[in-house]
Amino acid sequence: MKTKMNLLKRSFVLLAFIGLTFLVTDCSDSVTNPASINNQSNLPTMDKEAIKTIAEQDSAVSSFDQNYTENQTDNFLSKTGSEIAPFFVWQHVIQTDKSYDFNVVGDSVYVKVTKTFQGVLNIIASTQGPGTKPDTIVTKNFNSVMVRQLLFQRIDSTDNPFDNWKLEGISLVSGGTTTDNFIINKLTVTLSDTSNFEITSPEDYFISRGDKWYKWNKWHHFPECGTRDSVTVSVEVYSAYADTDFVSITYGANFFGLHRNKIKLELVSSTSSGSGFTKVYQRTFRFGKYHGYYHAVLNAFTRQSIYDDAAPVESKSWGFPYKVRD
Repeated sequence: MKTKMNLLKRSFVLLAFIGLTFLVTDCSDSVTNPASINNQSNLPTMDKEAIKTIAEQDSAVSSFDQNYTENQTDNFLSKTGSEIAPFFVWQHVIQTDKSYDFNVVGDSVYVKVTKTFQGVLNIIASTQGPGTKPDTIVTKNFNSVMVRQLLFQRIDSTDNPFDNWKLEGISLVSGGTTTDNFIINKLTVTLSDTSNFEITSPEDYFISRGDKWYKWNKWHHFPECGTRDSVTVSVEVYSAYADTDFVSITYGANFFGLHRNKIKLELVSSTSSGSGFTKVYQRTFRFGKYHGYYHAVLNAFTRQSIYDDAAPVESKSWGFPYKVRD
């Protein structure tokens, strides 16, 4: 009898161990299984196409391109005091490639959007110094790559993938030409209500596109201001060159490229840092009188890019969305 009881106990322990092992394995697969992360095959093609379309139709996302490219007729406020004065500086870019990298994490999808551009930097300037009329135009070709992150949340499981996904968060855009001589370290935007946001890693700085994420304090509030409110933009750059760089911000263009504005930021400090220089540029202005969602794009060029017709284009750009409220 005792032998029989021992055998039953051993059988029960063995079955319990097998059941526990199955339970742990099953939970592990559903929560931390690496196959569910960075695995694009988990997301049906129709869902991917729906997510792409939703992103492209969102004004807070799509307005970046219209503010990354510029034209000569843009309202441009600039001070000139150099020996060779650039009267107009603008870049015209054409997107040549766009890729999407889908990272599925449970009911969320992180989407890395990478865009490649071919650009032309146009410089109308005077070779005779300040106070003279422009007498030359210089054009320089360049290539740039811009990257941003989007987060989509599954909200339903219908047959229509457009009803199943909602854009909940967008990161800032960052990129530029290939160079180690010039980088953007930090961007600080101060709104008229004294609130501000400071960014050092643009692809990791998510702005809430949905109310619930902000209420849960998961991400940052969408920057917004009134039509008469002033905004102060301050940017810190690291440059291998001592000369003052050419830093501007383009903003206000809608989906059709209308109402674009551009201003040049002013140098407020420059200090030695390692083998280069840390500089801060700043400007206070108004985002505009038209309501809606837009992008502000910060473009920073080395001085050589603008003043030396033989030097290659070295530039970095960051873009952030904002809202002009009623």
